[in-house]
Amino acid sequence: MSQRIFRNDFVRLAVLAGFAGLAGWTAMAQLPGNQAGDEPYIADGVVRFQMIEPGRSTGEERSFAIVVARDRSGSVYRSQERPQGKLVNLWVKETGILYLIDFAQRTVQVQGQMENHPSSRVSAAAKMSPEGANRQVAGLDCVPQPVFGMREGKRVQGGEKCFATDPAGLLLSSKTEMSFQGKTLLEETEITSVRRGVEPDASWFEVPADFRVVKRAGR
Repeated sequence: MSQRIFRNDFVRLAVLAGFAGLAGWTAMAQLPGNQAGDEPYIADGVVRFQMIEPGRSTGEERSFAIVVARDRSGSVYRSQERPQGKLVNLWVKETGILYLIDFAQRTVQVQGQMENHPSSRVSAAAKMSPEGANRQVAGLDCVPQPVFGMREGKRVQGGEKCFATDPAGLLLSSKTEMSFQGKTLLEETEITSVRRGVEPDASWFEVPADFRVVKRAGR
């Protein structure tokens, strides 16, 4: 019984973390409007979750494939390919509207509206000197940035993210951790390949008309 509860709790935490990463763009990348440039691309990768019980150094792991794409218009698509159905964060450049699309629940949420600001700190980081891009992921240079969080009332570094210098704003790798009910959830994202100049499938950037529209949690 306890093992079943543990597994259910892990899946629930993993889904929550994936939701935070996709809906808030905090675990996957910076704001979609902050990705400068017009070149289309398709990036493939993986996200891994590991929940660690108190007093242990390792725990059970789950992993899902991810796809990140930008079309020629500048719209950005991100998906977490979960067994029960993919979870998609879609930002449409023309309207600035950010959607969370859950194919398992067949629901659509409007998460907000964002304008394109290529002068953001991500693009600024991408324009750093070559010495600033001191790492390579999937054959691309990236600029590492620390991730901070609160632990026991103190602000501490809880991980690191590495953003591509070109295409600017694309998150190539990240390692973060969060605490929940005494457990530690580790999340690791890594892009393994980027196909530049490849136009993504147009259907990825469409909001399913037959999905149920739901309100954003807390609103």
